[in-house]
Amino acid sequence: MNQLNFTQLISLMLAESRGAWKRMFFFILCIAVGVGAVMTVKSFSNMVQETIQGQSKGLLAADIVIKGSWEQGENDITYQKKILPIGTQFLFLKELHGMAQFKNPDSPEKSGSLITEL
Repeated sequence: MNQLNFTQLISLMLAESRGAWKRMFFFILCIAVGVGAVMTVKSFSNMVQETIQGQSKGLLAADIVIKGSWEQGENDITYQKKILPIGTQFLFLKELHGMAQFKNPDSPEKSGSLITEL
């Protein structure tokens, strides 16, 4: 079997692409616009997230927020009351994340579930 060497392959590629250079340019342009659009959306998403995190104090209407994976002990609360200014108000929130299953009365086989936060 007769195979093409590298120079023959390049010359055939150039000969085939002479008439299609506009389509090739359009193809590359479409890819560039698509990548630019994806990066713009990602950048906008990051900016919104950073802005919300930066403004969380005002959104929560709180000066200090302490989050933890477990409930604070009596020693923690006593320490906080000792170091914070007199008259500081405390608000304790407990969150529970879970799943809730619901049944569709019209079609029982199409029941589903939802993630819930209490």
